[in-house]
Amino acid sequence: MEDKTLDPAKRREMETDYARADEFSEEELAAVMKKYNVLSPDGKPVSAPFPFNLMFSTSIGPSGDLKGYAIKLIFLPILTSQ
Repeated sequence: MEDKTLDPAKRREMETDYARADEFSEEELAAVMKKYNVLSPDGKPVSAPFPFNLMFSTSIGPSGDLKGYAIKLIFLPILTSQ
C-alpha cells in the first residue's frame, strides 16, 4: 500500500480489508482475494480458501496418558492463585 498514486478512497478500502482479514468467512475471503487478484509467489492463481486445523494432539507425561489439552488443568490453579 505504498503506491502514492493510489486513490485515497481505494487506499482506505484496502486498509479496511487488510484490518478485517481475520473476520472474513471463506466466501468473503475468496471474493477479496479475487478482487485484489491475489497470486502465488510464482505468479499463479491461488486456490480458494478452506478451513483446516493447525492444532494437533500430543501426549504428556512419562506414560503418555495425558492429552495435550490437560496442561490447562495442571497450570490453571497456579495462574489463578496469583
